[in-house]
Amino acid sequence: MRPEIDSWHEISPTHWARRLKIISIKSLSAWIDHRGDSKGAALAFYTLFSMLPILVLAIAIAGYFFGAEAAQGPPV
Repeated sequence: MRPEIDSWHEISPTHWARRLKIISIKSLSAWIDHRGDSKGAALAFYTLFSMLPILVLAIAIAGYFFGAEAAQGPPV
């Protein structure tokens, strides 16, 4: 930050707009360079398939503690 600016309130709106544009362009460029869309899709895919065993385990534990009818019935 420049020493002549004491507070962020003193920065002009055009300066904020210019900085926002630069940050947005750099962020989008880095997202594309690092293949963020592909990594996001892979994360969603693995999350989906990792939740199924956890759900089965949770139902099995609920069936053990509360009985099979409570575990298989509709949620309240």
